[in-house]
Amino acid sequence: MPDVDLLILGGGLAGLSLAERLAAAPSPPKTRVLESRTAYREDRTWCSWRLARGRYDALATASWSRFSVRAGGREARVECAETPYQMIPSAAFYDRATAAVAASPRVTLELGCAVDAAPTPAAGGWQVETAAGRAVTAKHVVDTRPPRRRPPSILWQSFLGDFVHTDRDVFDPTTAVLMDFDAECDDGVQFVYVLPTSPREALVETTVFGPAALTPAQLRERHTQRLCARVGGNVYTVSRSEHGVLPMGHEVAPSAPGLVQASLFHGGARASTGYAFQRIQSWADSCAAGLLRGSAPAGPVPDP
Repeated sequence: MPDVDLLILGGGLAGLSLAERLAAAPSPPKTRVLESRTAYREDRTWCSWRLARGRYDALATASWSRFSVRAGGREARVECAETPYQMIPSAAFYDRATAAVAASPRVTLELGCAVDAAPTPAAGGWQVETAAGRAVTAKHVVDTRPPRRRPPSILWQSFLGDFVHTDRDVFDPTTAVLMDFDAECDDGVQFVYVLPTSPREALVETTVFGPAALTPAQLRERHTQRLCARVGGNVYTVSRSEHGVLPMGHEVAPSAPGLVQASLFHGGARASTGYAFQRIQSWADSCAAGLLRGSAPAGPVPDP
């Protein structure tokens, strides 16, 4: 008999979103989440347009009812009060999701448990070998881990951002700068992304859409140049930095019966933009609803 009904590999945004929904149910399948990190910290920021009342609205630390796009010395400003652009810090999400899981007798989270191998078929479902040499069996597996090797992609979205504080008023906190094409580059399409939370504080990111995935070191020099231009020579300090690489257009391998893959590389992010937060929440809603009805887990719906 399997150890659990459902095994979730990876306790990031996708894994914890699904686990939290199951933990809130009165009689969920017996579920275990295996996560390699030993503790959660503020490591990323999720942003999206608020299309309707959402589960995590109370976690948003900033919201904008206007955004702008700049290019060639011109600027377009778009009012979006009905669908505001909001920012959710990862730490608040982690705290809420892990608290919900801790309160459930049938959903557990195991930190410091790395899984390097792929799940293998076993009697009654699947078997997973942990890096510590311990085997766990489950009727169903939802694998939210990124692949060990990035698959080919038409384009990659690479970004490096800093949370900055300036010594003088620099930013307009009423408007998010979605894309500012203020500098050309020879390895893709580059723009600056600015989310101001006060006249002196903002998340400033340099983003490149290109054929190669770029490391923080490859982005740092150009990002520093763009950041200095953005603050206009004023003194600034950096409290935290973020880096990410998102696939934009790649083939998604089909899932096996009882084994669902739900990472950014398996439909978690929209290929044309890289946006993932709302998309993952929609998947978690539908996947949890199916599991609570007794169905097998389902993966993200692929883009047409």
